[in-house]
Amino acid sequence: MIATGKTIQKAVEDGQIEIDPFDPRQLNPASYDVRLGQEVTVYDPGETGIVDVKEEPKHCPRAVIGKEGFVVHPGVGYLMHTVERVKTTGLFVAVLDGKSSLGRLFLSVHQTAGYGDPFFDGQYTLEVTAAHFSVRLYAGMRIAQMRF
Repeated sequence: MIATGKTIQKAVEDGQIEIDPFDPRQLNPASYDVRLGQEVTVYDPGETGIVDVKEEPKHCPRAVIGKEGFVVHPGVGYLMHTVERVKTTGLFVAVLDGKSSLGRLFLSVHQTAGYGDPFFDGQYTLEVTAAHFSVRLYAGMRIAQMRF
């Protein structure tokens, strides 16, 4: 069963879900919008063009999104994060999905890590990719929605 917006609101009030900061304006009929944080890690395979899963990536520059935004390009992987810290109890599992408005720009906010285990407490890491063209993103924008 997917929690409705009213159920999410009540769970926040009862302490079964913690969202920090919580803004009721980000509550939807069956989800809660989360916003894009300021820090970015860019996955760069370096000169070889290969990322070896047995090794830590060697070339991962970091950036901070300024007021002019940050452009993501096709063929590059970006690790970003949510502004919000989310914590759930054993009653809820968080599921992260991209916003449909960004999906229509062929932007993905996660590749495989869309679930939050019960009792997870933290910001969510976003695995951002642009499929067809470059897209400018801004810190603080609504980047994804969380279902419970």
